[in-house]
Amino acid sequence: MERLLIIAVALVGIAVVGLMVYALAIYPSALARQPVALVNSVPITVAEFQAYVKYERLNILQELLWWEELKTANSSTADDDTLEYYDSVVRQYRDQLSETSASLVASQALDILIEFELLRQEADRRGIDVTGDEVQREIELLFRYDRDAEAAPAQETVEPTLTVEPTSTPELTPSPEIAATPELTPTAEITSTPAITSTPAPTATPPPTATPKSEASFVEEYNNYVDFLRRDLSITEEAYRSWFKAELLRAEVQAAIASEYPTATEQIDIRYIATTSEEQANEFAARLQQGESYDDVVAEIDTITDTVESAPTHVEYEAWYPRGIVEELLGGYGTSLVDLVFELEAGEYSDPVLSEDETTYFIFNVVGHEEELELDPDVFDYLAEKAYQDWLQAMKEEVVEVLDYDDSIVPRTPSAPG
Repeated sequence: MERLLIIAVALVGIAVVGLMVYALAIYPSALARQPVALVNSVPITVAEFQAYVKYERLNILQELLWWEELKTANSSTADDDTLEYYDSVVRQYRDQLSETSASLVASQALDILIEFELLRQEADRRGIDVTGDEVQREIELLFRYDRDAEAAPAQETVEPTLTVEPTSTPELTPSPEIAATPELTPTAEITSTPAITSTPAPTATPPPTATPKSEASFVEEYNNYVDFLRRDLSITEEAYRSWFKAELLRAEVQAAIASEYPTATEQIDIRYIATTSEEQANEFAARLQQGESYDDVVAEIDTITDTVESAPTHVEYEAWYPRGIVEELLGGYGTSLVDLVFELEAGEYSDPVLSEDETTYFIFNVVGHEEELELDPDVFDYLAEKAYQDWLQAMKEEVVEVLDYDDSIVPRTPSAPG
């Protein structure tokens, strides 16, 4: 019995030790290799996902610190609107770092990693590559070291009066810039009309130009930074550089897709009158068909106040747009309206047409209609970016499988390098 008791205790001890080894070593290692998403069967692992979530949260934290320091530096000279803008930006970054936003940040990080893998695969398919030297140059510029400027003859520089710079950490990868959106702001617009306008941010004091670094200073700062990533966030230098390469691949793939988009296409210049009253629509259409000028009709519309029931409105775009843009402008009222305006000849008025949601009557006037016209550069950039986003969305739906994962694997608290 004594021998059996000793054996039983030993077995229990072995089992406990085994469970501890599994919990502390084997399970985390196995979990790190588990996929959270598959991109054409290529896994994005828990380890990569956790690393990039920490990297994204670190970026947010550093942006928060930068804006807080900028606000402090300008607090005595900035006007109330600028200070309120600073406060709004700081609140946004703090909200992103809150516990309630942890899952959202993680989801966005996973979405970026999926895009990176799609870009790698598409770049391979197209024969696009980014060299190690290109990645190195991009990192150098991020750390404010320009090897070309250092090699050039020294020139006298004017020191900025204000130096607002977060601790010695670099400004990490910011959110991708939204491509320039064409100004499609009509002179008047029904409240529910979709617009493709970008709202400019309030004018804030721009950050000062930092003094360029020397190569030795860059090397020291870069090494300190990658040491911090490895030590505190378990992010390898290889992973860090791979994300930079993916960012550069994005630009290359976008350019390749843009090169396939036509620079000249069918375009129209349109304007319209809109009203929720069928009676008003018929009246306006009859007057226009009888030869009354469009300007006289809309001048009368401008005198009708919003207090009048079924007050009409009018929209003049005063620019040439292809079908893709017109779909953005009128798509909310139905694709039939888009087809209608492209069937009209220059100078022609449409009969009153009811939107597909049966809320609004439109009378369209095509000011100009060209079968093939060179696209405005801003319009081209917008459509090229849209083509890239359409490609990206199609690939996600076709070859990406996002797997369920426990929210407990999402990192919460970022650390900032000192």
